[in-house]
Amino acid sequence: MYADRSKFTKLNLGESDLLNLAYDFNSITHFGPYDFAVDPSKPTISSKVKSVDFGHKAVLSIKDVMKIQYLHNCGLDTSHIPHLPVYTPMITLI
Repeated sequence: MYADRSKFTKLNLGESDLLNLAYDFNSITHFGPYDFAVDPSKPTISSKVKSVDFGHKAVLSIKDVMKIQYLHNCGLDTSHIPHLPVYTPMITLI
């Protein structure tokens, strides 16, 4: 139907690694619902959570920072980032 359809893959629950964190709608990497749409009246992605706004973020989310720090073995610390709340680890990621 669309020439670029093969570039997108639908994942089932459990097929991605969220590093034991809840899904991050505020991630700077999350694209908006109408991004990449051939028909701008039809979203390319939607959420079952109706009240959530996602895509087009200008700053890293707290979960973005936590994932980066975890993946680079930096320890979890958000105290140096003024726009983020200070994260006090209550659980250990993976």
